[in-house]
Amino acid sequence: MEGLITQTITPAETPSQAFQTVNVLSVAGAHALHDMYTSFVAPLVPILIASLAITKTQAGLMIFFLQTPALFQPLIGRLVDRIGLKPVVYLAPAITAVGMSIAGVAPSYTVLAVILTLVGINSAFFHSVGSVMSGTLSGRSIGRGKRMVHPRS
Repeated sequence: MEGLITQTITPAETPSQAFQTVNVLSVAGAHALHDMYTSFVAPLVPILIASLAITKTQAGLMIFFLQTPALFQPLIGRLVDRIGLKPVVYLAPAITAVGMSIAGVAPSYTVLAVILTLVGINSAFFHSVGSVMSGTLSGRSIGRGKRMVHPRS
């Protein structure tokens, strides 16, 4: 068949079929650390209401600033596929930790909103890249990591 393009996959091009336990645990640990820091918003609310003299409506909008960038995860995923921003998985927990740590001492509500929005964007990048990376590192055992503990015969 003329004009038909065929692609052969050589063994060097195939992804690893083995479950990479250490790497999967690293990504899972980074995910736990990242999400732990983003959950600091709720305990900070009473402190921020008092220190910044903000209304309860403004306090409620803090979650909006943090979560809204998640709507752009499909676009971020497409960007990551084209550019290859996999180092985001390693940097994102640190960026989130710093951002959430300085959120508690923000000098104004506007600065707090900007910090939370940047942390939200960082979170959207992390979740777009991390999910794909953990799937890739799982090889043929995607979604079945516990098979490594209790293999079936």
